[in-house]
Amino acid sequence: MPKYQKFLLYWAMHAAVLYIFPMVFPMRYTLGNSFLDPYHAVVITSFLWSLILWLVRPFFKTLDVEIKCTVNNMALGCLLINFATVWMIARYSIITGVGISSFVYVFLMALVANFAQYFAWKKLGKKK
Repeated sequence: MPKYQKFLLYWAMHAAVLYIFPMVFPMRYTLGNSFLDPYHAVVITSFLWSLILWLVRPFFKTLDVEIKCTVNNMALGCLLINFATVWMIARYSIITGVGISSFVYVFLMALVANFAQYFAWKKLGKKK
């Protein structure tokens, strides 16, 4: 599968997570603000989220950071990156249009996204 198709899959997966969470927890997550309607907020924010995750590995390679690719290291690393990315997105809600009430709910969204990314990674990583 070409790289851009994987990026589009992650973008769609992040958009689904961002769209579903405010439905499940309406008092904790908000989509949209006075500049962005909820659908544009989902598209823009999920794109930023996917882009940041997509650029992390090349960034670490340029810094010559050695990363052991075990499942536990990847899961913990992705969870930390997801948490930092979602927290940053929520902090700049005037730009992204996504608001989250507490860092606990940021962690919950990052954890769910991490599981979704893990299953997508396992599915895409298999050779047919």
